[in-house]
Amino acid sequence: FQKQKSFLSENAKKALQAEESGLLKPDDYHQLLSNAIRLESDGDHKKAVKQLKKAIKLQPDDCAVARHNLGNIYKNAENFLDALDQFEQAMLLLETNNFNSFST
Repeated sequence: FQKQKSFLSENAKKALQAEESGLLKPDDYHQLLSNAIRLESDGDHKKAVKQLKKAIKLQPDDCAVARHNLGNIYKNAENFLDALDQFEQAMLLLETNNFNSFST
């Protein structure tokens, strides 16, 4: 497990460095989600939240996955009111979009 965590840590760093250097598009919703997942698994919750908030801002009408992931981070940090808010917003988006956006 430690080897896998180290691998994820290196990939998260590389992804962020690539984004900062302009090699990755900072306006790619799926890339932002990927970065957030890597950062969260590496324990860098603040940067993961930042990536998810960027994703939400980028696709406010189709960001149920980002809101769900953000809700999980808040829940794990015992920030239950913000977690509940994100989960409710994710559910509203899913209802609005006929549950299609959760598969993205």
